Amino acid sequence: MSTNIDPVRIGIIGLGRMGFRHIEAAQKMGMIIGGLVDISPSVLAAAAEKFNIPSECCFIDAHEMLTKMKLNAVVIATTAPYHAEYTILCAQHKVRYILCEKPMALSLDEASGMVDACNHYGSKLAVNHQMMFLPQYTEIKDIINSENFGLLSSIIVSGSNFGLAMNVSHYFEMFRFLTNTEIKTVQAWFEEDKVSNPRGEQFEDYSGSLLAKNSIGTKMYIDFSAKAGHGLQVIYIFKYGQVVVDELSGDIRTICRKQEYKELPTARYGMPDDINQYTIKPFEMIDSTIMVWEALLSNDIFPDYKVGLHAMKCLVASVESHENNNTVIEIDNISIDTSRKFKWA
Repeated sequence: MSTNIDPVRIGIIGLGRMGFRHIEAAQKMGMIIGGLVDISPSVLAAAAEKFNIPSECCFIDAHEMLTKMKLNAVVIATTAPYHAEYTILCAQHKVRYILCEKPMALSLDEASGMVDACNHYGSKLAVNHQMMFLPQYTEIKDIINSENFGLLSSIIVSGSNFGLAMNVSHYFEMFRFLTNTEIKTVQAWFEEDKVSNPRGEQFEDYSGSLLAKNSIGTKMYIDFSAKAGHGLQVIYIFKYGQVVVDELSGDIRTICRKQEYKELPTARYGMPDDINQYTIKPFEMIDSTIMVWEALLSNDIFPDYKVGLHAMKCLVASVESHENNNTVIEIDNISIDTSRKFKWA
């Protein structure tokens, strides 16, 4: 691994499911695990044994780890209530590279505080939105750039009961990545059913549906109803065809008008077409995390704080739309109090 620092000494704060994956990614990259933090001694002991990490690198307090261990990179893999606190703490300890899990924070004020601290102390902050590295999106990006299918008109995501902050936040970033344009407006219709979260009963999320649009007229409709509980399909609608992706299996089906019929009106939707079916490897969290780190450490394009903040604004705008009779909300004109904290995990 070629990076701007050698060696990379990393700390991981939070040893849940994602924390363990971050340890695996770091070791696979050849990083030195310089510290682990979790409030549970038994979890720390299990991680140390599983990954062969010395006990002196294990801490129940993040401040102690940052004070005692010389680290140049840290992952914040806790639940969202601690993202701002630990990001700011890492910045204050002059940690050069910080990778924070999503959602970035619980409030827009927290997110702004994270950015301000990192800018002040010289830390580079990444938020773990990995969509720009996942094959099911880089494949679509190639199709968009080829122009064979014409302009991308809209995207339909059928995602079952998977939560606004928990998973829809990733699709805000997917939409930005594919269209090279930030979302301009959001309109949301939430259901009364709340999404249960395995991280604890104190966390709440939303189910329902929403519509996002950007400034160039591309639309994304997402259905994440609590009444739907299986599958994850995405349909990309172009001027001359469609691409259907099963994101769980990696199966892709493309349908495109034959070249000689492309000049006919779009109302002639039944023209002869070319159909292609193939399968790509479904994304693997460890490999995609490595790609985030490689981009961050080499000063390549990575999901920076602007990416995380854009997704945060879309989340908050969605809540505002729901609470205001499903009104269309402009991302840059959110009226919800920026200090309001949401119960996201």
